[in-house]
Amino acid sequence: MHETRRIFFIRNFYGWNFLFWLSLCFAAFFNDLHLNQLQSKTYPFQQLIYYPLSYYLSSWLLSFLVIRLYLSTRSWGKGLFIFAHLLFACFFVFTAKFFSGVNAVLLERLFLEKETYQWAELYGITLSSWWDLYQGFLYYVIFVAGLLGLDIYGRYKNQFDWSAELESKLVKNQLQTLKMQLKPHFLFNALNTIAMMVRRQSNDKAVEMISGLSDMLRSSLSSENRQFVSLDEELQLLKKYLAIEEVRYQDRLSIEFDIDEDTKICKVPNLILQPIVENAFKHGIASSIGEELIRISIKKHESDIVLDVFNTGSTLPPEWTMVSSNGIGVANTAHRLRQLYKGGFKFQVSDDAGGVLVRIILPFQIVK
Repeated sequence: MHETRRIFFIRNFYGWNFLFWLSLCFAAFFNDLHLNQLQSKTYPFQQLIYYPLSYYLSSWLLSFLVIRLYLSTRSWGKGLFIFAHLLFACFFVFTAKFFSGVNAVLLERLFLEKETYQWAELYGITLSSWWDLYQGFLYYVIFVAGLLGLDIYGRYKNQFDWSAELESKLVKNQLQTLKMQLKPHFLFNALNTIAMMVRRQSNDKAVEMISGLSDMLRSSLSSENRQFVSLDEELQLLKKYLAIEEVRYQDRLSIEFDIDEDTKICKVPNLILQPIVENAFKHGIASSIGEELIRISIKKHESDIVLDVFNTGSTLPPEWTMVSSNGIGVANTAHRLRQLYKGGFKFQVSDDAGGVLVRIILPFQIVK
């Protein structure tokens, strides 16, 4: 049973097999009942034992052999597979017919108070309807075609599940790789700033920054294994990161948020904004000595959510393209979005008003 569930992806496969033959038995009974009613005849219910009960009981018992044969031949070549099942179809129809006679005799002796026929008469009546052979052959073809269809579905589902699992592991590994790349760089800068504050005896600010760093790392670890988080969670983590950077850059950094409240329940990839913002510091704010601005704007537009990160301090190099970029923030973010959303997203990097604007457009999906 474990083998049939593994191949056909159906629980209680043999139970469904029983229901299949039972349904055919009921269909044959109601068909005969209807024919008798059309001819204004009384249906002889005791003849249920002869047909269809005995015939479909035999077919159901033989179906176990058919299933076993299919499992043994499913990996054969097409020609050999067809030839083997044509031979077994002949065996099936004759054997089902023979055992339907045997079953009719046994069932009559078990369930009827009075024997209506002698053994030889009853068996002869059962064997006389040779049209059952054509019906049996048709049932065999339908049954094997059903097994083949279930097998193809099982193989497709198995491959689909395997691909989905592999892709999920790939995206998860990319997220972990991104975190491993971001954390050392960020921690080095944060600890270096804390060391400078201690040397300057700015103890209150050092304690504040250590506390902020602790809160950020704790929040980061709490969402370690989740591919998606709510926008609100993502923004909370980002604000803790920016609070630390504000201490580093002090008076020469301005941070603006323009967030639509109804977007905070939207589902976004975990750690989607921090790499972009860190990229803005690394290539924009850090390379400037003047007052600079980072603005995070998030709006809902129709069925999408638009996430904008703008920074002053520098513009894109003249020959810069998304393909040629080897930065952690842009490359990893673009690759993760391709894995998570296929073609259902937009990721744009462009010059804008004396700075750089990164725009990510994702389908608006509410966290469940």
